[in-house]
Parts: sequence; structure tokens; C-alpha cells
Amino acid sequence: MAAFRMRLAHLLNGWLAASASQPAPSYTKRPDGTVRLSGNIRSGQVGAAAFELPADCRPAEAMEFPAVPQQGQFGSIMITAL
Repeated sequence: MAAFRMRLAHLLNGWLAASASQPAPSYTKRPDGTVRLSGNIRSGQVGAAAFELPADCRPAEAMEFPAVPQQGQFGSIMITAL
């Protein structure tokens, strides 16, 4: 599998990178059009956007994925459409 250049996400609404020892929040768009998200965040405003993807990296329709924070609570990641 080819390596893709990850771009650092500009964090919003009080969200921070989890720590220097964990992957920074980032994204990349692959040649086939899929977008990969990576990294860990903490301490932001719950329910508020952590960062905004560029328009060419957003899905045509909203998508939601399950997420489990370190505290074991359940949450989700919502990616909104254009």
C-alpha cells in the first residue's frame, strides 16, 4: 500500500491533540477518492465540530461512525456533507 501525505487538521471549539505521544488529528484524500481520518483529540466542546474538512474531502451525504473515548463512554463521529 502506498504512503499518503497526511495533513494536520486545524482544531476548533476547544479541541486539542490528545498528547505528543499519540497521533495528531489529520486526514488525507487517496487517489481513489476515499478520505482517511487519523489521530486522537481531547477536551473540546461536546457536540461541536472538532475540525472542518476541505470541501473536496467531505462526503456527498452525512456519515456517522461509533467512537469510544478512553473513559469507556460511547460516542460518535459525525461527518457532515457539503
